[in-house]
Amino acid sequence: LLNHPGNGSFALVSNAIQANSNAGLYSSGGILWDTLMGGGSETSMKLIQKSGTFTFSSLFIYARMNNKDYNTGSGYRLRYWEQSGNDIIEIHRVNAGYGNYTVLSSTTREINAGDVITFRVLCNNKTMVALVNGVQILSTTDSTYTPAQWYFAFRTYVFPTPASFDDFTVSSQP
Repeated sequence: LLNHPGNGSFALVSNAIQANSNAGLYSSGGILWDTLMGGGSETSMKLIQKSGTFTFSSLFIYARMNNKDYNTGSGYRLRYWEQSGNDIIEIHRVNAGYGNYTVLSSTTREINAGDVITFRVLCNNKTMVALVNGVQILSTTDSTYTPAQWYFAFRTYVFPTPASFDDFTVSSQP
């Protein structure tokens, strides 16, 4: 991601990805899928190690992002936020910067190590679906931002015990 605070990125550690940032703990790391996508696309990743705090999100999966710049990008994201009981899963509209958002849809569900989290954009390029292990848990439709081609991106925070992910995929919708 261009202009990401603290030069945050992802690192490959023991065959899994986790956040990395020059700014240290509780700053975020991010990465962008550098291929333009369109409606009918999805991205998934398997949670290898749970981590997080009740103030910092465990994972953001961005879709329909109109550019690669952290400070100015607009689009949508799925948020997975670790909690003491059921975890929070939300779909947000991202407004003029990857960190600015409006909640569009929300649910709770326990996410466990080994679960596969998927963010799918349907062929109409307006409906977004969150899935866990292939089961739909949340959906919303929004047409505020509708670029014909767009980017996927990922972001998580640097925690003392890192959240880690594997089996990352980007594909056309099944």
